[in-house]
Amino acid sequence: MKETDWDTVELTGWPVCRHAITWSSEDLAVATGEVVHILTPRNASDSRGVPGHRQWHTFTLRVNQFEFSEWPTQSLATLKHFSIGEEQSDSHVAAFAWSPSGLGLYRRSVLAVLTSNLILSFWETNGKLGEWKRTCIVNHHFQPEPSPESSDDVRLKQRVRSFAWLPPTPELDTNHRTQHFLMIADDTRSISIYAVRKTKFAYGHWMFELLARYQIPVGHNSDFNATTRASLRETLLGSSPITRLDSTEWVTTQGTAKESATAACLCVKVSFGVMAHNRYLSVSVRSLTQEIPDGSVPDHTVSVSIEQSQTPESFPFCQPPSQDLFESSLRGTRSDFNDEYDLGGRVLIRHWGAVYYPDRTKAAACVSLHPSDMIESCLPSRQRTTVIFAILNPSVVANVQDQLKTYEKIITFIAGLPSNMLRTSSDQKILANAITLTELHFASSTSLSQWAVSARAHLNLYATKSPRHITEKSLEDGSVTEIVSAGPHLSEVTIGYKNQAEVVGQESCEVCEALITFSSATSATCANHHYFTRCSLSFLAIQEPGISMYCAQCGKQFLHPSRIEGINGPSLSQALFNRFDVCPFCQGKFRG
Repeated sequence: MKETDWDTVELTGWPVCRHAITWSSEDLAVATGEVVHILTPRNASDSRGVPGHRQWHTFTLRVNQFEFSEWPTQSLATLKHFSIGEEQSDSHVAAFAWSPSGLGLYRRSVLAVLTSNLILSFWETNGKLGEWKRTCIVNHHFQPEPSPESSDDVRLKQRVRSFAWLPPTPELDTNHRTQHFLMIADDTRSISIYAVRKTKFAYGHWMFELLARYQIPVGHNSDFNATTRASLRETLLGSSPITRLDSTEWVTTQGTAKESATAACLCVKVSFGVMAHNRYLSVSVRSLTQEIPDGSVPDHTVSVSIEQSQTPESFPFCQPPSQDLFESSLRGTRSDFNDEYDLGGRVLIRHWGAVYYPDRTKAAACVSLHPSDMIESCLPSRQRTTVIFAILNPSVVANVQDQLKTYEKIITFIAGLPSNMLRTSSDQKILANAITLTELHFASSTSLSQWAVSARAHLNLYATKSPRHITEKSLEDGSVTEIVSAGPHLSEVTIGYKNQAEVVGQESCEVCEALITFSSATSATCANHHYFTRCSLSFLAIQEPGISMYCAQCGKQFLHPSRIEGINGPSLSQALFNRFDVCPFCQGKFRG
């Protein structure tokens, strides 16, 4: 998408929450009443002919519909736990936010939506345009502390009043994966921090680990004057629910070498009703990595604590974009609205939030337009919300890595895999393609050339089942590079193998069954001139429609992992797609 001329986007409905817009690195989301509009930029998908807005693909997600298992019928509560009717609300969007990248499928962001019935849901996509699923009701994962409480007290703890994703902590991450922390405020003024992660590469399969909990004292906001009886104001001050959580960025410190302890802290602003004062908390995270003498995997633990804090001065909160940034973009929208209804310039603009793109090179705002000095009567079908944009800095062109360097990175990863992961015919074909690619482009690399010779011999031995020159241990436990030590015998085997009529691991055309020789990493042609595109990761020929996915940033094509021959247990293809779950060329997210 070109950033020199971004059109405004008009959506149906009016927002009902104060912060009705949120932006991730992949999608822009706008909440209007009971729906969330997902806007995906048309960059790499332009050529695929998807109809709609010329710059955005728009999908409307209805978030107020729940199954009985997700939102069961609530029994009557006591007067002490009286509800103003959240259980009977229309479940419109009260708050929503994208998680940091990496939590969802293919390292995408997950959309957390809090509805007015005090239920927090996770919505995620596999990258296909217009395909979103609710995969988690966060309330079901709460862990009330054991106590002789009544069921009504437990109910209060399972209502979500507010939530916030804490910023990513790269200094504390392990195994090259971002740790995701979710802060939740319930109806008892208790604030909890959970570590959230997936247990399986699929929709759902969420795990929540409670790391810390802080109880805000009841009545901490009360204005204790010289009155003996509590006024209505004092009662409201002491009973206002938590309405919003905001956090600063992390500040980190490093530890010693033997016992590497990395600590980070941030400040959280807890907002209450309009009559109450804000509260500030300090959140500290400590990551302890202790080296093991025998050289095994280091012991890694994470601890989190929450304490009361004063008004922060060294922890500045991120401010949203100023309304002045969008003044020039609003002129045309205001003029069109004024002319349509002949208002004579009496136009009122209501702002429903503004947000930066993650790299802060652009910003978006959500507004609605109304007459300023008259009664407005508008049918729901005619309610409109407008999204406007402001370009702050020219976006730096995506850092697309050199193609040969990316190929080398992929081949190096394959070369380091254990030999016992070569378990399917697809694994053999991927290995054979990587070997040929090495011979075509990396003959000058001694290590990769040696690996190519030994790996091709290993393919031959794997097929003929005559592993005389390789020990059983190197086949079962060693990496493919360990086979180099077998010596000149492998060269003899390789020469004889190359003279065979049918090469192990070579692909065949599904149309005419002719062999497909490997001559290019991007395209494939069989002996009868049937042309195919190759997967940019496995280098396999994509011979059927609908079995591939695309990089949302650079447009490169990849086979979908589910379409590759699978087997129970680890395999080469599974390890390859698990390692490169984003585009290896530009780090873009996959889109189906």
